[in-house]
Amino acid sequence: MFELSEKSIEIADVIVNKNRFKVYLVLFLALCVLWIEAFFKSGIALGTVLWFVLAEVIAISFAKYSTGTINKKALLLCIPIGLINVSHLLFYSVSVQKITFPVALALFAIQLTYLSKPEKGKFYELFDFKNVYDLLHTVLINPFVYIPYPFKGLLKFRNENNKRIVHQVIIGILISIPIVVLFTGLFSSADKAFANFVGDFAAGIFSNLGVLIVDLIIGGIMCIFVSSLFVGANVRESTAGATKITIEVNNITLGTILVMVAMVVASYVVIQFNHWFGNIPEDFYQMDSYSASARGGFFELVAASFFLFVLIAAVTMISTKHENKLVPLIKTPLILLCTCNLIILYSAVEKMVIYINRSGITSRRILVLWFISVIVVCMIGQIIKIMRFSFKSFNFSFLSVTVLVCVLGFCNMDYYVAKNHIYLAENHVIQNLEINMLSELSYAAIGPIAEYRNRIENNESVYETTKMQSQTEVLRILDRELERHRNSVNTSIYKNPVMGFNFSRLFTHYNP
Repeated sequence: MFELSEKSIEIADVIVNKNRFKVYLVLFLALCVLWIEAFFKSGIALGTVLWFVLAEVIAISFAKYSTGTINKKALLLCIPIGLINVSHLLFYSVSVQKITFPVALALFAIQLTYLSKPEKGKFYELFDFKNVYDLLHTVLINPFVYIPYPFKGLLKFRNENNKRIVHQVIIGILISIPIVVLFTGLFSSADKAFANFVGDFAAGIFSNLGVLIVDLIIGGIMCIFVSSLFVGANVRESTAGATKITIEVNNITLGTILVMVAMVVASYVVIQFNHWFGNIPEDFYQMDSYSASARGGFFELVAASFFLFVLIAAVTMISTKHENKLVPLIKTPLILLCTCNLIILYSAVEKMVIYINRSGITSRRILVLWFISVIVVCMIGQIIKIMRFSFKSFNFSFLSVTVLVCVLGFCNMDYYVAKNHIYLAENHVIQNLEINMLSELSYAAIGPIAEYRNRIENNESVYETTKMQSQTEVLRILDRELERHRNSVNTSIYKNPVMGFNFSRLFTHYNP
């Protein structure tokens, strides 16, 4: 149960009773409807960029409207958020967007939390681990705690009892909606006749006019929670701040655990030096089995490295400190484990590079290598933390990961994956042009596919066929992929001519 202080209630009342609050309620509704149109119907494209632009404008102006000041350090988060959204507009890659989009939302949540708060310390202190409490409070708790306040700003009642009744009825309706949806889904699964009734009812609603009405209804419901979130985020004294909780575990116990783990990890690293590093065969056919062996242990290495990093970070935080420093019993095995973990990561990268040189790049392989780079950056921050405990490793890691996400966003992944696969097939490094691999790519891969087809038709290809496929089969595969992408782009243009726009359509050498 979360209760508001008298000061928080007073500030929230001031915010919602200002003259312009009703204007912001309309903007919140527009933001919610745009969210529905962009994210649930058009995918991550131009609509996403428009949503973030509107969200930034509302967040910044609402903070200024609520408190009269702006936290300039939080304002700087517009830069990485803007870069990530530009990448969404330029390049279309679903696998990349699954990483970049949540990060952009997380950065926006941090910005919203601190835009109206007084500036304290350096910019990187926005990412302090202790701020996680404030962030979770803003995103998960405020939308429910402050849910009555948008109604206070929207509805004016002379009779306080009537106002209380209306508030309670509306809150009851809001809470009942997800319950009704749940039961509707269960009953539809249980009875076909009821499912047909629900389907016919939904089909009647989802007409051209019905879609707009439904968007407004859903957007209106979301608007209540979004406006509550914004109100709560701009109440300076809504929370008294998180109490710092210190958890310390006996160093002898932790030291014993670290020594046992270090023995296993160090043994593996020694074997790697004797068995793996530098022993790459030159024979082409031996390389097949060698690359298959490399792939076989790659993902296990990455998983082991990740869990090892979690162990190192956890022990660093919970071990008993002496004069705010790690004791040698903990520091020595931690440094050993960090060194071994970096070697394990290097081993994993070497294995993947070997496999890529033999089998080519894919979106998954690129993303895994990117994830390894994230672990390496975080490991470097953790090593500095171990050597100098006052170092803000969490802040360093968060900022570094944000930079890596921005870099990933500008990687036109599907284009280069297709280009690399075609190069390997055309030059007989791999036996066949694999339609299963090409079919996983988005329309950003149209360019290399169309280029290769034109080279074959103009007799400009290095080889007329791949190692095992005839020219006819290669052309059939290429034509099938081009047709699939043409249908994909045409469908996107027909259904979402504006919100679903992405510059990848214009960057291709093939006009669908």
